[in-house]
Amino acid sequence: MIDNLLEAFKKSYEEYGDDFISDQHKLDEGLYIKISPEGIIESHIIRKDNENDSVDEIYKWFQKRDFISKYLESNKAVPTKPIKLVHSNNYLSWFVKKDTLIDTEKSLDLKTIIDMNESYYDSLLNKFNNNEVISLLEGDFSNEKFDFCKHFLVNRFEEIYQLIIENKENYTFYVKVFFDFDINIYQRESKRYLYHKIFNSDKYNIEVDSKIYGLSNFNMGLNSKKPYLEHKTMKRKTPFMVSLEKALLIYKYSLYLKNNGYGVKFQHTSEKLKHNLDKEIMKSYDCQNMLILSQDNGNSIIDDYDIISNYDEYSLYSTKNHLEYVFHDKESNRDILKSYTSNTTNSKKILEDDINKFLFNLQLKSNYYKNAKDIKPSRFLSKSQIEILLQSRNMLFDYFYKGIDSNLKIFIDKFGLALLLESFETMKEEDSFNVYYSIKNYCKGEDKVSDIKEYKKRIKEIVESENDEYFANENEYSLAAGQLAYYILSCSNSNKKNHDAIQSFINRKTVGQLNDEIIYWFNRYAHDIGRNFRRFNRLYAAILAYDKSKIKMDDMFLAGYLSNNILYEKKEVIENGEEK
Repeated sequence: MIDNLLEAFKKSYEEYGDDFISDQHKLDEGLYIKISPEGIIESHIIRKDNENDSVDEIYKWFQKRDFISKYLESNKAVPTKPIKLVHSNNYLSWFVKKDTLIDTEKSLDLKTIIDMNESYYDSLLNKFNNNEVISLLEGDFSNEKFDFCKHFLVNRFEEIYQLIIENKENYTFYVKVFFDFDINIYQRESKRYLYHKIFNSDKYNIEVDSKIYGLSNFNMGLNSKKPYLEHKTMKRKTPFMVSLEKALLIYKYSLYLKNNGYGVKFQHTSEKLKHNLDKEIMKSYDCQNMLILSQDNGNSIIDDYDIISNYDEYSLYSTKNHLEYVFHDKESNRDILKSYTSNTTNSKKILEDDINKFLFNLQLKSNYYKNAKDIKPSRFLSKSQIEILLQSRNMLFDYFYKGIDSNLKIFIDKFGLALLLESFETMKEEDSFNVYYSIKNYCKGEDKVSDIKEYKKRIKEIVESENDEYFANENEYSLAAGQLAYYILSCSNSNKKNHDAIQSFINRKTVGQLNDEIIYWFNRYAHDIGRNFRRFNRLYAAILAYDKSKIKMDDMFLAGYLSNNILYEKKEVIENGEEK
């Protein structure tokens, strides 16, 4: 995996160097102090919303030096007393959190801070002087500059401390000190630290032909807590080894990924990289790397990786208003037939957005890669919906982002009906049905499948006929049964009416079983149904007369249950006052 990803990154890094990454680096909020070679102190406040700050020359000056001066992680900090409180990696910089310095119970007194600074410089001088590493560094170490920086942060630190206190109301999080020396010196001294700390652990390092090899620390946690990563039957326990140069390149790539944030990203397989990875798969590339990025303790993590070839985002899917659902527009004060049009045409993104919104109540896309234990029931997501989400999110992700087209039909056949029923309590059920039914039709590859409008027209003819009429097929019967079930349940005098009862109808498989359920609910609410309600009587009779051995159609039953009910349409009255 890492070799494939480094191929394109290496081309850009070799051309632009650290600037390729540091130009996108965001400074932490805090107080930034620059000290000139003459000992003049200059301070600047970088606020949390630095995205909106003008990126001027001062910002860029700090940006480049801050980027290369950070330690790798807390357990690889330069040794100090107290430990792990200085977050920089070279003698030209000094990073400490504000709460370490002032205004909290954890804050150190001035003498302890000065002692800590002295131990920081002693460690940089004595613990990072391995001859093998020093021989790899370009340029010479400057004792003069080292002594100047140490003198300032030990003997003249009170001047800096006074500045920290005077500005304490204007910043939070970090205090960072930089000495105004050439960027090349920063790079050399940063490499002195990195060459010692870049590998996972020194105990795995070996030397081959005068070159150091070790275990990369990127996406690797080989330690006492993860012994299962070790090779148990080989002389070398490490899963793999890389050279010092490659380990440094991998580290720079991890910083590049960190600048790209979280979520799904796409990277060209062989061309030079841009400053930012693509958030959408690019149609102009036949083969691309797909990465799922997250962060752990400030470090970039690749949660998933795949190579996507011949991906086709093109899709003719569209959500149609099969139920002819009408909503009341307050602004125009009229009823409007709902349309599911989208600005994105002929794209799978239309379908992903509709599934996310109308079947998962906007909880799918944000939970593709969230840990299962972190997804809790809420007013947006029921326990049953969470179970379906966890079972289906991988197949949906693979359909939308990896082009595994067969997954959509598997999803809608296996989970569609259950999601539709769950949506009755948390979403607009008419929207959910239209999405569900549109997907089923789309997967069958037909322009018109089981036309609800035509079936409903036929049922209306039956209830308005003076003669005995019967259903021609199970679709007509099931839609009519849905219409009748809704009408009967709506006769309840309960103040709170919900869709709980619908499950008992859905659980019935044959026409005979469904008719028994309809009879039960009719007997329960018969006192509220007029004896001379002829359209009801005709519909009820036609339903009870249908072949009891047939299998009911769940889709059509729900379509009848959710669509406008023909029994509530305006009644036509004849001379004797009875409904025709």
